[in-house]
Amino acid sequence: MADVTYQPGSWLAVVEPGGVVLVERASADLLLSLRSLLAAGTASDIGDFIEALTAGVSFTAAPPFAVVLRRGEQSRIAVRGAITVAGGGETVTGEGVSTWREQSVDAAGVAITVPSSADDGEAGLSLPLASGVVL
Repeated sequence: MADVTYQPGSWLAVVEPGGVVLVERASADLLLSLRSLLAAGTASDIGDFIEALTAGVSFTAAPPFAVVLRRGEQSRIAVRGAITVAGGGETVTGEGVSTWREQSVDAAGVAITVPSSADDGEAGLSLPLASGVVL
């Protein structure tokens, strides 16, 4: 992926070369599973991530999430809830749908915006991240 930066907050971000997953809440097992899927690179499809994120719950009980997989000059996106992913002149959001929205955009880089909360970190603080799991 292009350079990844994040602003600390209450959401969990899983980052590996080739992809990013943001989720509002997750168990340690889910985070490890998502990281393994991202580490598999192009061997993982967007459906693999949705399957992991919705395992054991009904679609309507699944947490809000964003999955962005970089495939060449395209980004494959799945988003659920009040999250916005912008790139290539397009904006994708999960608001107003009962499950999630999927879309590909022609973009070398995207910006993901999640709803803010009182637990969010210092405003304007933007930190680099090559790989890992962070708040």
